Amino acid sequence: MQNHLSFSRTAISLSLASLLLVSGNASAGWVSDTGADGLNGANGVDGNVGTNGGDGLAGGDASAFVNADDAANYAIATGGNGGFGGDGGDSSLSGADGGNGGNGGAGGNAAAGAALLTPGFIVNGAASTSVSASGGAGNNGGRLGRAGGGGGAPGTTGDSGNGGSAYAEAGTRATGNIDVTALAVGGAGGGAFYDAFSGTSRAGNGGAASLGRVYGESTAGGDVSVFGRAVGGAGGASTGWNAYAGDGAGVSLLNAVDGDTSGRLTLTQSATGGASGDANYGPAGRAGAASSLLDKTTSSSALIIRTGASGGAGGYKNLYSGLPGTGASGGLAEASARGVNTAGTVDIIATASGGNGGNGYNGNRAARGGQATASAEGVSASSLGVRAIARGGRGGRTTSTGKVERGGRASAAASATGLWGYASTTASSGAVADRNYVQATANAQLGDTSASVATTSNAKASASMGEGMSDRALLTDTQASAFADLLPTTAEAAAALQGNSRVQAALSAENSLALGLLGGAYSLGSVEGVSNTYSSVIEFSVDMNEQASGALKLGLLDPLFSGAHGFDNLSFRVDVEGVQVTNVSFTDLDAARSYFDDTVLDYGFWPDQISADNVLDMRFYFDLTEQHLGEGFNTNFVVGVSAVPVPAAVWLFGSGLLGLLGVARRRRR
Repeated sequence: MQNHLSFSRTAISLSLASLLLVSGNASAGWVSDTGADGLNGANGVDGNVGTNGGDGLAGGDASAFVNADDAANYAIATGGNGGFGGDGGDSSLSGADGGNGGNGGAGGNAAAGAALLTPGFIVNGAASTSVSASGGAGNNGGRLGRAGGGGGAPGTTGDSGNGGSAYAEAGTRATGNIDVTALAVGGAGGGAFYDAFSGTSRAGNGGAASLGRVYGESTAGGDVSVFGRAVGGAGGASTGWNAYAGDGAGVSLLNAVDGDTSGRLTLTQSATGGASGDANYGPAGRAGAASSLLDKTTSSSALIIRTGASGGAGGYKNLYSGLPGTGASGGLAEASARGVNTAGTVDIIATASGGNGGNGYNGNRAARGGQATASAEGVSASSLGVRAIARGGRGGRTTSTGKVERGGRASAAASATGLWGYASTTASSGAVADRNYVQATANAQLGDTSASVATTSNAKASASMGEGMSDRALLTDTQASAFADLLPTTAEAAAALQGNSRVQAALSAENSLALGLLGGAYSLGSVEGVSNTYSSVIEFSVDMNEQASGALKLGLLDPLFSGAHGFDNLSFRVDVEGVQVTNVSFTDLDAARSYFDDTVLDYGFWPDQISADNVLDMRFYFDLTEQHLGEGFNTNFVVGVSAVPVPAAVWLFGSGLLGLLGVARRRRR
């Protein structure tokens, strides 16, 4: 199999310059292979001394490779499942030991591919290739044998088998449209379901998943679509005493997907980490991380790139031995995409999703969601749209208290360079349905449809829960920004309040609910007089069950600006429970600086405004319009609850500004 893999990788990498320009038509090629399941281990024999159970055998490997000289090609490989470990025999003699359980068999490995085997061959017309490889599942270890009375020791429970690995590669070349798909799925680890009174037993780990080169080329300008996905195997669950759950497999993809055409080129690359195994008495396994990085430079009529990474879900923790434990944290996720098109448009989306944290049952604690990082960069000879989306995993639930752990941190960055288009970012932590959730969105325009000079806009967003807000230094060369931290630590809130005496008098760091930063600045390298809008939004939902009753207050802290004007027009709006409570607009920099500098806005007694679910929903909107080089404005804020009335002078100061600037009055329910 290894020789075949090596040959196909060589054949698929032929450059256009070396083609012999031989063309042909063929019908379809189909290859399928399934590995045999491993045999179960024999059970040990009961007797004076119990004998050991036999090990389960590994599942058979599978290999399916097809010659991609045909117009349509399919290859499917499925590894066999491992066999069960045999049970240890019981002892019937006083003082004698029981037999050990056999180990479970590992899943069989699978490898599948389709590649051009005839040098220089080009399919005449359209061509498609689909390849799939699935590793076999590992199986369970055998039960331990019981000891005889009078001091004999029981045997040990067998370990479970790991999941089989999966590898896929695919490629084709034709004059017409191209469609290439490759999928690799690692096998699941076997579960550990029997008690291990003597020593420990382990569930199997998930099988690895990887991609070789996944490639498509149209030599006559046809549309090319190439898709590659790798999914790590899940770790096995454990329910037995002293049984350890298995780990999910991590997945890392780097430029696995590729294609070439002068027409429309679509590249999709996706990595998914394996879920960790659930656990009862022993510890939960580790969730697999996921990384998907893709970089492409082309001269095509259109370049479309999609990269995705999803961290594995953390396993739950149920019963316990000795002290309560914790579920597994969600797996980390990183997605990155960069596309340069010297001839046409660019459309890029990079999406990273951290894995959800595991729940905690029966006195065990839940775990936090996994972190997510997404970045996207596009360079176009004309128009482009670039988006980066990061979703921190949802925190698990501790059932004894009903508390949901905090979601994972999310960071997103997007950069767009071209004649006109946008850069957009979204970062969220937790899940919309949870009682604690935060999302930050930043969108930056660049140029317009009449532009003849390429410009650059960058957008950044981050969202976290008590992990600290992103550093303000990141705003350098950033056109739209939205950073938020829900339920900040007291130390972080106190640092943000420093130097803002009026806000400090109205809000304590201990009662802070959220910190935020919103900003906008004119595009880099742009031309004077081309007006663009930079928009940022922060929204959050926070469980108020543990919050003190009092007035809901917004503290505006430390505005910063660049250039002589800062902006042409700036608008700021706040909604509480879907009701607009603040709406201001500025055309004058000094007025904006005075408004956003150490100002307190009081929105009244929050229990009178909140809906029946006792979850407070707030949204903050910031829009900056500008047409001058070097101009920009950003500001930060704190939201909190205060049972202490605002000093009269401060309230008059804030309300006077509101009156002068025509702020919409809050509507009471």
